[in-house]
Amino acid sequence: MNCPICFERWGMKIEMEPVDRVSYRCMSCGTEVVDHRREKLAIRTTAERLENYPANKVLLDTLPPSHSLDIVLQTGMEEGPKGSIQESWVERYEREMWEAAIIEGVMSLLTGLDRKLVELVWFEREAREAICEELHLSESVFYERRRELLRKFATAFGLL
Repeated sequence: MNCPICFERWGMKIEMEPVDRVSYRCMSCGTEVVDHRREKLAIRTTAERLENYPANKVLLDTLPPSHSLDIVLQTGMEEGPKGSIQESWVERYEREMWEAAIIEGVMSLLTGLDRKLVELVWFEREAREAICEELHLSESVFYERRRELLRKFATAFGLL
């Protein structure tokens, strides 16, 4: 991606360096540009993963008996003969396990208010007005906190 400011001012095509997965910075003039299409896709994908978490958590709680979810998450694969029920279960639900582990990791780092906001918005899918009333937030603070939380989770998922 070329810097639009340098091109406009001096007619020079200067390549911008990536800052993260959605933004770039010109090393010449310092301009930072965000690819909003990628950012919107990352935020939408993250919101979907958060909304799917409660159903995935129920599914993961049905892990075949005598096998710990912690062991599966740590090793990525269970010991046992090829084609075992447990191995096929892990292969089938590996993505859901990965998503659940990341969500739980980020949740453990959040403040009490942010954790409650995540639970109400994505896990319980409460109405915005009810959430604002319960947590004593204005609409603008609600949207600001929601946007920040989505960015934190998207970064943890490696999307931003």
